[in-house]
Amino acid sequence: MTMPMGGATAPAAEGLRIALASRGPEGSGALRVLEVQGGDLVERGQARRADLRGLASHPRLPIVYGITGGPGPASLVAWCCDADTPLVIGERGLAAEESEPCHIAVAPSGSYLVVALYETGALEVWRLRADGALAERADAVVLDGRSVDPDRQEAAHPHQVLFPAASDGREFLVADLGGDRIHRFEVESEGSGVRTLAASSVPAGTGPRHMVELPDGRIAATGELAATLLLGSLGPDSWIAVPSTSRSGPARSRSARNYPGDIAISPEGTRVYVANRGYDTIAVFDVSEAEPRLVAEVETASWPQHLYVASDHVLVACQDDSALVRLATSAIGLDAVGIETAVPSPTWISAIAPF
Repeated sequence: MTMPMGGATAPAAEGLRIALASRGPEGSGALRVLEVQGGDLVERGQARRADLRGLASHPRLPIVYGITGGPGPASLVAWCCDADTPLVIGERGLAAEESEPCHIAVAPSGSYLVVALYETGALEVWRLRADGALAERADAVVLDGRSVDPDRQEAAHPHQVLFPAASDGREFLVADLGGDRIHRFEVESEGSGVRTLAASSVPAGTGPRHMVELPDGRIAATGELAATLLLGSLGPDSWIAVPSTSRSGPARSRSARNYPGDIAISPEGTRVYVANRGYDTIAVFDVSEAEPRLVAEVETASWPQHLYVASDHVLVACQDDSALVRLATSAIGLDAVGIETAVPSPTWISAIAPF
């Protein structure tokens, strides 16, 4: 399958290989390996896998880890992607059947990974072998908390794991949508266990979902439930919240509400891109000052679930329209370039090492 990305500028470096999680309709989900060839994104191979929800790549090896399932039994899977067809090299069951895994992150050292389980409020730490293969579960932490939304915040719901640059993998942050908090954990040697260091509360009803770290150490995070963008640091009353979109009124797809989801940072670190699911836009914010400033907003296909940023473009996985959308970066913000509709329900994009 060839995905013409449009324009004379290639979407990324020639030969770049990308892993794409495709949930697909019933029974057609897969991990797909794509490669940039002559400005096009070409599918090299795939491995069938139902309900693939998220991906993370090893920092040095051509290995991709994925989470599947929920509701129902959930799994952690590792694939070797050094050939066209991904090869499963390990699979482990996650602790609870109704765990609903929603995010996976690999430590910069490549020695362990962390999985966030939305439904049970748990984090699982898994050791990785030197060759990238899955080892054993090293630890599990269950978060405790709730907030003001009776439907979505009746308990803690961890939604993303982030390794801050300064910690060199010794610490990680967790966005807790249910508890309106961002937690900080310290990791023992080689991921053998974790302990809680601190938790920073965000405005009630925010529902923090995804976050990125800015070059100055501040955190920018999406507020899924309040439709906001947060900017601040992990201290008391440090967060500034602004609307995640310039749109108003009922959303145009899936639900009447807008739910900002993924967030990504520009290569130079002065802008962030926010995926508004519902209004189906990507909003661009300048985050170089104390308060984030909306500088552009462009429409995309339905339900932009995940963002991948390269040097000159943003690739958007639009789940409900089964579309990969390329948005070219510019001084203004973003410009729509092309849409490919042949990927069933894409949910996650991850570059395969070597990057």
